[in-house]
Amino acid sequence: KTLLTEGRNAQALVIDFEEDLAGLSKEAMGKAAEEAKKRGHEGKYAITLDSSGRRWQNALCTLEKRTIREQLMKLSASRNTDGEFDTRLIITKLAKLRAEKAAVLGHPHYASFNLQEMAIETYEAA
Repeated sequence: KTLLTEGRNAQALVIDFEEDLAGLSKEAMGKAAEEAKKRGHEGKYAITLDSSGRRWQNALCTLEKRTIREQLMKLSASRNTDGEFDTRLIITKLAKLRAEKAAVLGHPHYASFNLQEMAIETYEAA
């Protein structure tokens, strides 16, 4: 497992009331109840950010309550940004290394280098 995967799997939106899940299928509600129970929230519902079946993305499309969709989207957007699963320093270092690599190889930026690797002469042509 990677840090990204572990961080994504660790997070879940815990929902207290079944009516807040309006729009989800009975099967999805059952899975959310099982997940909440596994996480120590028996009697509640949990929508995880894991990638299996893209449940959280499907939930964004079907949940009727805007506030719940918004909470789920915010949780997704903030994953891996704090705590033990924070990847911001790694991403920053990777971006700097890619920029350095591109400069050493005579490119104005990494996008230019990367596109050339894909047999596209310039980023403008893409």
